[in-house]
Amino acid sequence: MCTIKSAKTVKNNVVLVISLLLNILFFCIWYGSVNLLTITNYAELLFPWVIVSLFLQMYSFLKLYKVPKIDMGLWFVFLSYLFMFGYVFIDFFGLQSSLLWTPIKEYTQALLFKAVSYVNVSLNMFTLGYLLSYRKNPSIHRRKVEKNTNYDAKTFYIGIFLCIIGGVCQLITSINLVVTTQTADSYSAYSEVSNVGIIDDISFLFVPGIIYVLISRRLNRIKAFILTGVVVGYFSAIMLLSGSRKTQLFGMLVVVLCYLHTYKPPKFKLYKKVILVLGGTVLLNMVYVIRENRMSLSQVIPEFFKSLSSMEFLRNLIPETLAETGITLCSVASIMHCVPQIFPYDYGASVFRSIVSVLPIGWLMPDFFAQASTTTTINEYLNLPVGASMFGDFYWCWGLFGVFFAFLFGKLMSVISVKLQKKSYEVYFSIFYIILMGVRAGLFELVRPLFVVVFVPWFIGYILKRK
Repeated sequence: MCTIKSAKTVKNNVVLVISLLLNILFFCIWYGSVNLLTITNYAELLFPWVIVSLFLQMYSFLKLYKVPKIDMGLWFVFLSYLFMFGYVFIDFFGLQSSLLWTPIKEYTQALLFKAVSYVNVSLNMFTLGYLLSYRKNPSIHRRKVEKNTNYDAKTFYIGIFLCIIGGVCQLITSINLVVTTQTADSYSAYSEVSNVGIIDDISFLFVPGIIYVLISRRLNRIKAFILTGVVVGYFSAIMLLSGSRKTQLFGMLVVVLCYLHTYKPPKFKLYKKVILVLGGTVLLNMVYVIRENRMSLSQVIPEFFKSLSSMEFLRNLIPETLAETGITLCSVASIMHCVPQIFPYDYGASVFRSIVSVLPIGWLMPDFFAQASTTTTINEYLNLPVGASMFGDFYWCWGLFGVFFAFLFGKLMSVISVKLQKKSYEVYFSIFYIILMGVRAGLFELVRPLFVVVFVPWFIGYILKRK
């Protein structure tokens, strides 16, 4: 049996390496033949390559290696295509969006061509590194879900503690955010409360707290469903009232995936799939309405219910979603515009600053940590608040050689993913929650929350074990 599995793994690795490396090789040869000065529509040139890469990577994840639907690498790649290449689809098909603020128009066609090309190769390299290191967990199973039986008491009590301390801090930051933005009637006031120190960091424990409670299986299926619904409702309310969406959306996604994994019945009935699809559609519509009215927050809720009653959002759902997410590509384009012409390559200094940022010394060296984020360097220099991304950070640090660090990042994530799925799903989903933000945030924004969601639960578990 082991010999058969080993032979199959070798076969899969050979197919993966040949397909992805040939795709990268042919793309690089083609890229070298393109005259950047004559490009008039970057999307027409790159759309076929994006589609081929997406197909090869999804086939490799789902068919070749048959990763579970909760795999963080699968979701990281899928969301990266959505967030990085949204405008490639819009510009290729000539889709119309009502988005008033379109920073992508600030970049030349040649620069967008280079940014999309770099991300395309980086995603292929990430998938190659991830799946070459992937070893499928043969022991994935679910225990029978019954009320008050077969549950992990230690995991449950850790979850309750995290829910309390994380929930209180989450409530404080949310109230502060909502009051500030509602008073100004605009999401633009978000910058005044976007960083509130240790309370903001501890608030990240709320989602892991819910995850620990669900994974413990202390709740029966109905109560777990209600808890998941409450979390989704809470985050939705914060989004509607404040205009903030990033952490709330990723939090909802991970909690729902955790619930479906833990409490999924043997047969997932059709009507439940329909409900899930409808719920996702309504959520995407809510994100669209928030974006359209975020500078006039008093109109968000009325416009949301108006759109649901008229059903007009179904016609514009795809282009509006692509326009909303596709702005992330601009973060890479901004970096390629400024580095190394204006700012030198970072050579990993931002990685060191990000790691050191787990220490509570930001007040001591504010300038030192400010230089670790593209948001406070590149974006402020260009006056284009287009966010950040992991792939953008790789280019900032190492230029075109950043694609090889995307490969190493994929290998590291794969090892962590497989080991945690074998040992601790609660830690897995907690890390999943933070890593998933990497499609829309840089390394500096992830390190401190990642440290918090790993260290605090471990420390609480250690105390419970000693007692």
